[in-house]
Amino acid sequence: MSMLANLSEFLNDPEFQQQIQAQLRWEAAEYNTCLTYQDAQGRHLVEYPGSGQLYEQTEDRQLVLLSVAGQAVAPVAPISWTEAKQRQAPK
Repeated sequence: MSMLANLSEFLNDPEFQQQIQAQLRWEAAEYNTCLTYQDAQGRHLVEYPGSGQLYEQTEDRQLVLLSVAGQAVAPVAPISWTEAKQRQAPK
């Protein structure tokens, strides 16, 4: 088997993928940043592992809160940061 085939098999191994996901979540929490990805349903998700918040990003780039610490939340108004709102935001 070629090295490339071995690499493909290694990268597609579910255990390896779980380890990478755990490492990425740890780093995102450690550095207070987010992860963005698509789920199996094709939704664009933005996850903040440090706070446990999970958002869905809509086509018009609004963030809709889906859950906090794994607990689903009631529907809330989407977050939309337009240029005008950013200028009005306190510094």
